[in-house]
Amino acid sequence: MRVSGFGGRALSSCAAAAMLAACGAPIAALQGLPARPGSAVPDLRISTWHGTLTQPVFGTYSFRIHVRSSSGGQISGTSRIQYGGSEWAIMSFTGTASNGTVNYTETGILKQHGGNWCIKSATLQFHQEHVVLKGPWTASGCTGGEIRVRREKDTLDVFPVPRSGP
Repeated sequence: MRVSGFGGRALSSCAAAAMLAACGAPIAALQGLPARPGSAVPDLRISTWHGTLTQPVFGTYSFRIHVRSSSGGQISGTSRIQYGGSEWAIMSFTGTASNGTVNYTETGILKQHGGNWCIKSATLQFHQEHVVLKGPWTASGCTGGEIRVRREKDTLDVFPVPRSGP
């Protein structure tokens, strides 16, 4: 993993952590970084996953999962589904992550524009060194399908550039 933001150069997360510790700055911001590829349990804290949700009867939707918190294998956050350009919904979810599997259950619709949306549950498996999650989803009263999402590249501005001007 690379960390950006130091004089336009990328630093490894280890170098960034050493610099922060040497400067007396808190290193808590680095605790949200993912586990190294090949590790047994990936770190899902504060991560965003983007891809597709398919429903054979209706087609393919754009789908995002935002993990907002993770503690002791428990996860929670929001998901966003979009069909076409104008129909979308944002849902809250809770779940668990362990042994290469994420069990995901939406708990309600937070916002929506158009469409009739399903409240989904899914069992997703990690693939491709923990950067892809995929698996079947189901929902009461809806035809299920598959979710396939890829973890978006994590970036962290270790030393943000100050704004100039008033």
